[in-house]
Formats: sequence, C-alpha cells, structure tokens
Amino acid sequence: IQGSLSLKVNGESVPDKRVGKRVTLESKALQALEFVAVQLKPGRNQLEVEMLDSFGNPRERVTLDVVAPGPLARLVLKVPETAPADGRTPIKVQVHLVDTAGVPVQARTVLNLDTSAGRWNVKDLNPAEPGTQVVVVGGQGEFELLPPTAPGDGRISLSSNLISASARLAYLPDLRPLTGI
Repeated sequence: IQGSLSLKVNGESVPDKRVGKRVTLESKALQALEFVAVQLKPGRNQLEVEMLDSFGNPRERVTLDVVAPGPLARLVLKVPETAPADGRTPIKVQVHLVDTAGVPVQARTVLNLDTSAGRWNVKDLNPAEPGTQVVVVGGQGEFELLPPTAPGDGRISLSSNLISASARLAYLPDLRPLTGI
C-alpha cells in the first residue's frame, strides 16, 4: 500500500506511538490502524483520519464526531411512585450514571444502595460496609427491591463517593378481594 494514515483528535495529531495494531491487506489495498490510549475531552470530539500518498500529499480525509463522557456528576434514579407492601413482589429500581451534560458515564462504578423499608434482592459485594454495594457497568443498572410487609413510606438512596440520589416510595396495603358468604 502506497502512503500512510494519520489521525487527528480535535485538530491535534495523534503520535504513531499510540498505534497498537496495524493490519494491511495488500490484495485489497486496505490498511487498518488501532489506536490505544487516545485522550478525548468530555463532550464533543472531532476525529479526522487522513490518507497521505507516498509523497506526503493528502488524498482522502474522513471526519467523525464522537461524544465522550466526563466524570460522574449525577445519579438519575427511576422508582415507581407506589408498590404493594406484600413482602414478595420485586420492585425494579433503575439508575443512570451521567456527567454534567447528561452523557452516560460508561466506567465501572461502585454504588451503595440503601433503603428505609424493604430489602435489596442483590448480592452485596461488601457485607462489612453499611448499605448494599453493587457495581454498575455501562452507565446504567437495574436492581430489585423486595417491599416490606407493612404499608408506609420508604426512602431509597443511592450514592457513589460524593454523588447521591434518593426517592420516596409509598408502600400500599396489600388488599385481597373480599369474599362474602
């Protein structure tokens, strides 16, 4: 293959030492590069790949915009408003980890789950610590909470380091159909 490929991120050239893998398929005149540890800024980033001929002249250029998350800024908690206080029907609690712009944070993150009523139906990664510790990967997680048997209000709290979120959940009486004879 005559020529070379170069990568720019936000207008800055990425050095060749960031190429982790180089594959060439001569019969099809294809070349592929895998770059590693390329730093992206939080938010929008522009990637530009340029093909240079053997004389160093640009022959083709392709640009692509990607969005990279920043550090964890907020936990978005989704909980139903009410649930039956029957002690057995699992309640789905969803959490989304996002940065200041609302972009999902994909990094592996340890969360502490806590509740004032009911109990978590998940494996606690560190039973010696207060609350229930779980890991979220991919920016979102769903956890089961088993309700209490007595009606009342409960509070669900999630935290990771200094970031936290909480929600109220009303446990309603588990009413059975009335049968008269």
